[in-house]
Amino acid sequence: MTPLEIFVTSMAYIMAGDGDVSAEEKAKLLGAVNKHVRKKEIMPNHLKQIVQVAFKTAKNVDLEQFLAVSVEKLTIGQRHAIFANLYDMTLADGDVVSGERAILDRFRGIFDIDLSVARALEEVVMLKNDTQIFTNERHPANEPNFKLKVVFERD
Repeated sequence: MTPLEIFVTSMAYIMAGDGDVSAEEKAKLLGAVNKHVRKKEIMPNHLKQIVQVAFKTAKNVDLEQFLAVSVEKLTIGQRHAIFANLYDMTLADGDVVSGERAILDRFRGIFDIDLSVARALEEVVMLKNDTQIFTNERHPANEPNFKLKVVFERD
């Protein structure tokens, strides 16, 4: 599998994590990968095939087996990007349910993402997706003393 195929398959696993694939999740997946079609990096039929294989894999291959094979094919940056996108996907339909949280935790563990980094990624993605900040004047992020503190270290 290529890194893009691993990314799409990872998204398929998280989408199936709550037992229901929502329209919002489908739109988020297509939004994340369709740009490669627009840029002519891949053809529409190839994208369709990648998505079909991804969902078939997520349905038929144990997550642990998929992760064991995939982790070595990804750079550290790709692993972090997949994790951030997975968390973003869990928020597509509003809430992170226990099945999705368990899948996120497996990815974080196998991808060797430090818990503090995972929490920082989640905080940024949560803020990105929390549109109540625009409709609720009493939202905690609308307080005058709100500060977003995210620190990423590079070796």
